[in-house]
Amino acid sequence: MSAYIILNYTVEDAAAFAAYQAEARDYVLSSVLDFLVYETDTEIIEGNNVGHQTVIFRFNSPEKAREFYNSKEYQKALPLRLRSTSKHFAILVSDRPKFARP
Repeated sequence: MSAYIILNYTVEDAAAFAAYQAEARDYVLSSVLDFLVYETDTEIIEGNNVGHQTVIFRFNSPEKAREFYNSKEYQKALPLRLRSTSKHFAILVSDRPKFARP
């Protein structure tokens, strides 16, 4: 069962965010199954505390996604992203259907 980490934020400090990207890039690209979305101009259709940049990673399982997010490599880079962005959130979802499809 696949799982997805969805990140959303607004970049407030481009230089600090570039430092985050440089720090995290190799680990991210070697750890995620698929890098599905990198959208720098997210269209907000609902909500007020939503950023303008969205990233979606796909993993083999929720456990692999948690392992990635909690890894020492990602946790080392994470403070750079948090300092350089506002309106940030990260969520973990799985592709288990919760309802029957017609």
